[in-house]
Amino acid sequence: CSMRSSAGSIIRSLSYVLFASVPAHATGQAPADTIAKIARLDRLLVELSPRLEAVWPGYTYDELGLLFIVPGVAKALVRWPLAPPAGMQPLPNFERVYFTGTQGISWQPGLAMGPATVQAGMNEVQLLGLAMHEAFHAHEVRARQTGRRFGLSENSMLTSRYPVMDLENEALFALEARLLLRAVNAKTVAESRSYAGQFMEARKRRYARLDSTFVNFERAAELHEGLAQYALLRGLAEVARTHPRYAADAAAERVTEGNVLANTLRSGASVRRRFYATGSHLGLLLDRLHPDTWKQEV
Repeated sequence: CSMRSSAGSIIRSLSYVLFASVPAHATGQAPADTIAKIARLDRLLVELSPRLEAVWPGYTYDELGLLFIVPGVAKALVRWPLAPPAGMQPLPNFERVYFTGTQGISWQPGLAMGPATVQAGMNEVQLLGLAMHEAFHAHEVRARQTGRRFGLSENSMLTSRYPVMDLENEALFALEARLLLRAVNAKTVAESRSYAGQFMEARKRRYARLDSTFVNFERAAELHEGLAQYALLRGLAEVARTHPRYAADAAAERVTEGNVLANTLRSGASVRRRFYATGSHLGLLLDRLHPDTWKQEV
């Protein structure tokens, strides 16, 4: 939520909150100790917020408050500008951070919430990435404008109906994924453009036979989740430039996202997850081909 807004508009603009757990070993720690570790990582991103604005126009991480929930341990509001809900107390040595244990809290109605879970064993870079991904969703909602698609989410209920048994669609999707990955990783811009053209031809062929409901679902998912994942990857690159100790893990996250894209048809893979990968890689590709214009156009 915008820290520069009035109290009333802050309440209205807080449109996305982050539910997060931390590695499994944290469950034996005191709630304050666990939340302090999360708050220190958040503070790192706040300090880098001017650099993170280069990730996306208007993406001001330091203005986007987050709610962390550590299942079975604690809940915390980070950078909360107003009085905290009943039952929460300030975290010592941190400004605008409030926490409680496992007991319930009295939450104001009307605030949109979206869950995001950190798997047990996640390292600091993965938690930093998740925070930037979810904060970008808050930015998307804040930036919504009537008549524009940016900031609108996909209908996730359609994942259960997605035509995974349509072998031609799946085969063409796998081809698209390979071409997109090659376009992003090409050694030259000319080679990248060539693969990008082949990718677009494959996509046009697939979309020509795919039900428009799922075409719109894919586009919305790439715009919504894909760009948030792009913000994660680009944000981690900025973190690594300033804090080299995170460089190896940040690079590993980029490789992991590429592997998701390369293995979209892997047995048991999430349909929705594939659009995080295609959307983020479309952003990385556009960084190569149209770095000065594409974000403003989107």
